[in-house]
Amino acid sequence: MRWWSPFGKKRSGRDRQRETRRRRACRTMQLEVMEPRHLLSTVSILATKANASEQPQANGLPDSGQVAIVRDAADGQDLLVTFQFGGTGTFNYYSPSSNDYALSSNVSLSSLFDYNTYSYVTLGTVAIPAGQTSVIVTLMPVNDDQKEVLETATLTLLDGSGGGCSCGGGDYTVSSPSSATITIADNDQWAATVEATDSGAAERGPNETADLGRFTFGRSGETDLSHPLALSFQLGGTGTFDYSSPSYNDYTLSSNVSLSSLFDYNTYSFVTQGIVVIPAGQSSVTVDLTAILDDETEPSETAVVTLRDDTDGGCCCSCGAAAYTVGSPSSASITIADAPPEILADLCLIDVRYCGFDGRPHLGQLVCHRDLAADLREIFSGMEQWGFPIARAVPIVRYGWSDEASMAADNTSAFNYRLV
Repeated sequence: MRWWSPFGKKRSGRDRQRETRRRRACRTMQLEVMEPRHLLSTVSILATKANASEQPQANGLPDSGQVAIVRDAADGQDLLVTFQFGGTGTFNYYSPSSNDYALSSNVSLSSLFDYNTYSYVTLGTVAIPAGQTSVIVTLMPVNDDQKEVLETATLTLLDGSGGGCSCGGGDYTVSSPSSATITIADNDQWAATVEATDSGAAERGPNETADLGRFTFGRSGETDLSHPLALSFQLGGTGTFDYSSPSYNDYTLSSNVSLSSLFDYNTYSFVTQGIVVIPAGQSSVTVDLTAILDDETEPSETAVVTLRDDTDGGCCCSCGAAAYTVGSPSSASITIADAPPEILADLCLIDVRYCGFDGRPHLGQLVCHRDLAADLREIFSGMEQWGFPIARAVPIVRYGWSDEASMAADNTSAFNYRLV
């Protein structure tokens, strides 16, 4: 049987079968094209604990921070997510010993070249486990011994293109928030102090009991004593102490002090600097001063210690450790007596009247043993009545405790301590 198409074409039964098969094939192709394609996961990041600290907690570890990396829906497969490190804190894949923080063990680190900045960047990769929508990354501060300002660690998600890095990327896209920041607080804000806990010293012979002075250096302001603290100080005072000429020094310091000589651009001169370390576990350390016995008669002298920090600039290199600020008291002084204290304790200063070579009365002073004070007043009173002339009577300290200078000036004196 034949029939005519309304469009004027004559079609047979075989033609209709052929057309039916074509239409079925087209419907199959459309179904294949319209099948839903696999959708990419959407990933974001946020700080669930944004503050961290180097301060050890009850478990002995620093106070950690945390970030959560989240995907929009759970999946039956692990999802690898890549992020980049930033912020003011140091974190370098090639120099881990200088890093300010570490990451939990579920993070894999790598370093790749970034063609956007033409530099190497440190990347981290973490897996969101199958069946879960998030994973926690823990940031652990490194408890170092450096004084630091608040630092930050910023983790920024990279998408599948890697943002220009040859870092690949997981099967995901990045949504907001795409970065999270943790602030790291320091625990080395020490205040250093110094005081003279024994402010007197005296020259003593080899068979005499030593009379030492003592400086005590302390630290305060923090509770973590697990690190030693090096303190820098400058030496001054009327006593001689020169690092480059130790044979002329009036005193020595105990062996826990390291000495050096540095040029101070504030005074355009060399200064003697000392470094003493407060050991780990201690809040203070002592430095003993020993007066050097010499054959010179000298007035009392002083040894002054003044703390310095890294902001007390002027020297050609760092004049102090960078882990503290100078507190109060910041300086201390020890008096070095030429005569033993037990001798000085028996002395007194008396006024005497005498007749000068001009025939007129004068008033003078003598340093003498207190047991002889009354006798000396009586003797000088008799010499004045007899008209016995005296050129002058002033304490020998006026002549720098030099007996020779006093005699050259025809001065009358009493006590004059010197080695014989």
